[in-house]
Amino acid sequence: MSISRLPFFRHSPLHSIPAMTVPIHTLSAILLFAGSLLSSCAKSAGDTSISRQATSISRTFASKGHLNEGQYKRVRSLSIRMMREIERVKSHNSSPLQQELLIQEIQAGYEMQLASILMPAQLARVQPYMPKLLALHSKTVAVR
Repeated sequence: MSISRLPFFRHSPLHSIPAMTVPIHTLSAILLFAGSLLSSCAKSAGDTSISRQATSISRTFASKGHLNEGQYKRVRSLSIRMMREIERVKSHNSSPLQQELLIQEIQAGYEMQLASILMPAQLARVQPYMPKLLALHSKTVAVR
């Protein structure tokens, strides 16, 4: 047997089916793919908190604003995008004032996009539950 091939399956008990072999480069490719898949899972572990928060916000909006499934998915996606932008702003070493201004812009954009997803009556019902990012961020800046 050549080193470039490893047996993948043994012969069947009846010995009528030949052994299946897999070339080394194919196994290497499979292992590399599995490794990259695990790596991407580890990277998305940081997004787990963001995903949970976005799901919570979206569920609140869905129950209070009577959103349909399409609206729910779009609001959740929008919330994830907004929270990632907030994290990106927080991770850059800029002044607290600069961070506040950028977060205000992100929140204004979020509210504008939310208004394009929801009907006016729905927007009025969910407005009291909208995440106040600036207030949340101010608390984290004060703690630092």
